[in-house]
Amino acid sequence: MTNETTYREKGRAVVLAALMVLSVVAMSAAFVGGAAAANQTQTVTDGDLVWSGQVIENSSFNNNEDVQLRQSNSDGNDEGLEEELSANGTGVLTIDTDNLDAGYYLFQTNAGEVHFEIAEQTLDVDFEASQIENEGAETETELTFDSNRGTYDVNVTADGLDVADLTNIFDDNHNVIDDNANGDDDTVTVEDVEGSADANFSGIDESEYNFTFDVTDSTAETSASITVTQGDDANREFTNAPQGAQGDIIPVTVDLDGATSGAVVLGNVDNDNYQTWTEFSVTDSEFDSEVTLLYNTASANNGPWTVHESVEDDVEIDGQNVSTEVGTPPLAATDYEMTLGSSIVDTSASDVSVNDESDSTYLSLAERENPSSVTSHTAPAADGVYGEDFEDATITETENIANGDKFLISIEDFGAEGDIAGLVANGANNGDNINDKLANNHGISLEIEEQDPGANAQAEVWNSTPGVENRLDLNAVNIENYDGDLYLEVEYNSADYAENLSEDKSYDTTLNIDDTNQYVDDGDKIEIEGEVSLNEATLEWDLEDEDEVPAGEEELTGETTLAPGTEFDTVARSSGNFVMNNEVVVNEENGVRTFAATYDFSGEAGNTFNLETRYGNGIDASVEDLVLVEAQPEPQPDISVEGQVSSSEVQVGDDATLDVTVTNDGDAAGTVDFHIDIDGETVQQEEITVEAGSTYDASADFDTSSAGDISWETHAGNASDSGTLTVNEADGSDGSDGSDGSDGSDGSDGSDGSDGSDGSDGDDGSDGSDGSDGDDGSDGSDGSDGSDGSDDGTPGFGVGVALVALLGAAMLALRRQN
Repeated sequence: MTNETTYREKGRAVVLAALMVLSVVAMSAAFVGGAAAANQTQTVTDGDLVWSGQVIENSSFNNNEDVQLRQSNSDGNDEGLEEELSANGTGVLTIDTDNLDAGYYLFQTNAGEVHFEIAEQTLDVDFEASQIENEGAETETELTFDSNRGTYDVNVTADGLDVADLTNIFDDNHNVIDDNANGDDDTVTVEDVEGSADANFSGIDESEYNFTFDVTDSTAETSASITVTQGDDANREFTNAPQGAQGDIIPVTVDLDGATSGAVVLGNVDNDNYQTWTEFSVTDSEFDSEVTLLYNTASANNGPWTVHESVEDDVEIDGQNVSTEVGTPPLAATDYEMTLGSSIVDTSASDVSVNDESDSTYLSLAERENPSSVTSHTAPAADGVYGEDFEDATITETENIANGDKFLISIEDFGAEGDIAGLVANGANNGDNINDKLANNHGISLEIEEQDPGANAQAEVWNSTPGVENRLDLNAVNIENYDGDLYLEVEYNSADYAENLSEDKSYDTTLNIDDTNQYVDDGDKIEIEGEVSLNEATLEWDLEDEDEVPAGEEELTGETTLAPGTEFDTVARSSGNFVMNNEVVVNEENGVRTFAATYDFSGEAGNTFNLETRYGNGIDASVEDLVLVEAQPEPQPDISVEGQVSSSEVQVGDDATLDVTVTNDGDAAGTVDFHIDIDGETVQQEEITVEAGSTYDASADFDTSSAGDISWETHAGNASDSGTLTVNEADGSDGSDGSDGSDGSDGSDGSDGSDGSDGSDGDDGSDGSDGSDGDDGSDGSDGSDGSDGSDDGTPGFGVGVALVALLGAAMLALRRQN
């Protein structure tokens, strides 16, 4: 019993000793922050503010001198001794304010009194959210520091989080100055905190965490808690198969499946010797559409990723890089693997990968094809053709340019959106002269050469290449709203030119693309040829002086060489009678450019007038002394229609045709809607034009396979005709039909022998089978009675039925005998 007690007591002693050791260790850990604060000192001078817990010092003392620390007030008056202290062997006095109450203090130095105030620092720290996700859309929350002190450093610890975790949480938006990398505790120090900034819990294990925040040099300390939950596992997906040609900007669409961020890696370092990546995020909490990224193949080595304009207000690029560059541009035509995930594992690596990979696909890049053609165009001189004005301008494809009108060329299927975007990114705008940029960066130039310089003369040549004698300026038309066809304005007349193009001459045009262009092989050159004529600008009325003009509403026309879409005023003027204005627009049909002005001259018969154009530039046309005469009625068509059938009655199976004639007895051509309807169904319908005094013929066949009336009607505009065709049954001479009478005998009523023997009545059975008309087999087949005597003249049911009746009677007699 004694031994048992001894062992029990020994056990207690061991447990108590262990508890004491553990409590000492725990207390040591708890005071790590306090120790950090105690190790920091600051020099105090007269009038300083000191925060409770700070260690202060002053070196204005004799070695080992005794110093009185005295209480004071806000006026600096001495209110008694607080405690007596001693300077150290070098004359430095150190005071730990941790044990002093907040208030005013002073001490006497060799240089005079030093007054200072000790204040208690307040500290409140709060997470905006009480719960946060560790991946997906909700990984960040606002962390707010509130204190009566300006800025200060804090030590941060949290059970369950190590230094790496704490650094990841705070270092994005706070300045972590000490991560205790070589220490034995999981503490980070955050510098100059105050106010609010986000904390990022992406990748932190799900749990509830209690954070301790203590100021490094004061007694201020507080804590804040937050719960981290597992975020939704977003199944991010590529939703298109990205493809394009070298130089293109290729869209890459991504479904984030509710997540608000993602990352894409394009290219495999081992297979492609090229790799680029981008990280992106959704900035609008209401955004729930697909994200469209744009990859610029022309800038493969230089920030190729952007977002599509349709989502640029909702999505932003957070980061991008080319981890392995293309050795010699352009980017090779091949298939490039793409992977999609939540973020990039290591953005500094030369071969990167994504976190949480959820999908992969391939971007297919084809070789760039050469432009298909170069086409010349014109536009009115007054039309703007740059940028948005281009959409509203009247652009006409033509080889004929009127001197003074706009001259444009389009390079069809030029492609290379990425290269054009590069022009814009480097400062080029619509309307700018881009000769140098086209030639030096893309190897593009335009040459115009005179076709027929004349005998013993050398053809003039103009070129857009910088530095040539006969310069030709090319202005960008649509590079800021580019859609695959490149438009350039050619300045063919300029005060800066040594020689301008001459009107009424034709020229050969050649677009050159040399090997300065990254898509043209070394030593190669692309040449696309065309031609254009520069014509004199002219206006001419179709009327001549003293012509007669009807005094009604009249359209007066003329021809011009000006660009289609050109607008100008015309004036009809009769001295003392009227002045009429009308704005006209140039139109082109079959290569002829015309204009038409409409005037109402009603009531002006007998007057004369002059007609003028008001375009300007010295090319206006006029006609004089035009005579207004009484207007004659306008010629009108007179349309009628008639339908004819060869006979109003036919038999089943006969041919029958409706012949229709449309006649125009008027003195003008008439265009009408024409149709033929048979038995309520339209069998022919079209729009026809019948010239004055002419006819139009059409026909349609009837279906006569069955008896009955068939209606028909025909219309030509407001004119119409109609009728009926009657289809009758065939005549009774069809003996072969009469032979079908045997079928009629298969009736259940055939056994009524007594009725069948009424020969005279039987002949009336179906009207027409009696006597000589018995051959009308078609009528005789209408019923059981119709078979009377059609084959052998036997009255009643015929031979077959008589035999059956005899057999029946015989069997009945035998039965009765039995």
